[in-house]
Amino acid sequence: MHDSTSGFGPPMANDVVPTCLQELWRTRWGLDSTILADCGSACPNPNDFISDWTLFLVNKYATTGDPERFVGGVISATHDLVIREFFGFGANECNPDLILPVAAATYEQGLLDLRALIQPRSTRFGTFFYDSVQHTTLLLNKGNGVLGGLYDTVAPGENGEDVRLLDWVTDMIERRHTSHVGP
Repeated sequence: MHDSTSGFGPPMANDVVPTCLQELWRTRWGLDSTILADCGSACPNPNDFISDWTLFLVNKYATTGDPERFVGGVISATHDLVIREFFGFGANECNPDLILPVAAATYEQGLLDLRALIQPRSTRFGTFFYDSVQHTTLLLNKGNGVLGGLYDTVAPGENGEDVRLLDWVTDMIERRHTSHVGP
């Protein structure tokens, strides 16, 4: 699970993603018959479902399902301007006069809250948060060609040393382990 597969960005609580925006997604994207149907009673409020849905997925796949086969994670820039602007549609009860991005500090705190929510529940779900406003990493050209961002994007690891995104993803794919990288 990461921002492009979830469809609505990193799963954050309603202090970052207002309930009116979650309700719009639910009704416009037909989530009652898809992810919310799967979540069932674990998602009691269909207009405030993101945190509950995230915990449901972690419990279903990383804890009680087949935890040896599951590995997942969230990759995000700490100040992703595209997603912050997308979440900005929730301002003023989803009636913003002007679409302004969610504040960078609020977005970063939302990522850290997501990590704090998941970290004690599973060692099979990691986070890679890198310091940037960029929305993607694969097409950043930092000297290593078109895929330079995959090779050049780094964030501080648990031991304080920089971890390359490529190495973090490789660890997940090989199912060796997941980790929490970045602030």
